[in-house]
Amino acid sequence: MNVREVVEQYTRAAQGGNINAMNVLGNLYYNGEVVDRNYRLAFKWYKAAAEGGDIDAMRNVAEMYHQGEGTRRSLNKAVEWFTRAADRDDGASLNALGYMYHQGDGVKRDHAKAIELYTRAAKAGSSEAMVNLAYICSHGEGAQKNMRQAFQWYERASAFNHPEALRNLALMTYNGQGTKQDIRKAYWLMTRAAKLHYDVAMLELAEMYYHGERRNLSRAMKWYMAVRECDNEELRAVAEEALREIEKASPLG
Repeated sequence: MNVREVVEQYTRAAQGGNINAMNVLGNLYYNGEVVDRNYRLAFKWYKAAAEGGDIDAMRNVAEMYHQGEGTRRSLNKAVEWFTRAADRDDGASLNALGYMYHQGDGVKRDHAKAIELYTRAAKAGSSEAMVNLAYICSHGEGAQKNMRQAFQWYERASAFNHPEALRNLALMTYNGQGTKQDIRKAYWLMTRAAKLHYDVAMLELAEMYYHGERRNLSRAMKWYMAVRECDNEELRAVAEEALREIEKASPLG
């Protein structure tokens, strides 16, 4: 069976009310992997599945309304569909809705509401929500600043290998913020984040090996060279400058 026949088969099933087929078509048209990308058709099938009660489709519809993909951008509609999925305890939708209240994006800014939604999302297993709660705790937004609690939320998110959580845990552990200072553990945490190809963590690990407590020029060069391959032009420039400086001061080749 060729690709065209597969798509036709899913289309017939979706037209017959099969929600799974609607989602498959939405994914196919959204990603454009085996058919030409078509956000309008992706939105059409996601919305059909969402109206049939599918939680993932509700979230996808909300995101497409938020971005204006395949439909006219509508923050009100995005809030509506994120809320429908959030009412079904979808962690990603709870987090997205929390972020909208946190930033005042399409709704009136409300830190208390954001914290409530983030907390529900975290309980549903959203590591992104855990990171957002940690950020709020560390900056005292909508609540009293609490570095210990921020550390605890980052720690929970790190169990999901969340790179930003690991990086922030490393920095807090290195500086003794919200926890006891532990230089060795800080290097271990930053290494975990860097190995997830998190470019900021790769650069910071290189800097730690170049300027920090456990100086190691060969490891610093290794991570600076890894940063040189990342997409962030600003980080690449920092890495290039550091490599030139190291090679000039202490050539290893």
